[in-house]
Amino acid sequence: MEKLQKLELKIINGAYNKKADGIYVGDILSYALVKLKKSNVWVTSQINENVVAIAYKKEASCVILTDGLCLNDEAISLAKEHDINVFSSDKSMYDTIVDLYKTFGGKNE
Repeated sequence: MEKLQKLELKIINGAYNKKADGIYVGDILSYALVKLKKSNVWVTSQINENVVAIAYKKEASCVILTDGLCLNDEAISLAKEHDINVFSSDKSMYDTIVDLYKTFGGKNE
């Protein structure tokens, strides 16, 4: 997760303490449930409890919300309960993904 520390992300919950192996981008939760892989960074604009539940089930490295979004209160409580790292970027989804692409050296590991 050292790579993620280079990005200007607001910490909503957790810390940069889990291995980040690849990136998944998507807002459709049923797709995320199928496509998100263990240790992936998940970039989304969804802000409800289902995001935390899927991140927990799929053992995601973290969730990055875009456009300055923050989880709702129930989702923050759930993220704390299940130790899910959640960050927020003030940048658009596109710009956040470009930054991640550069940070990961152009590889979706």
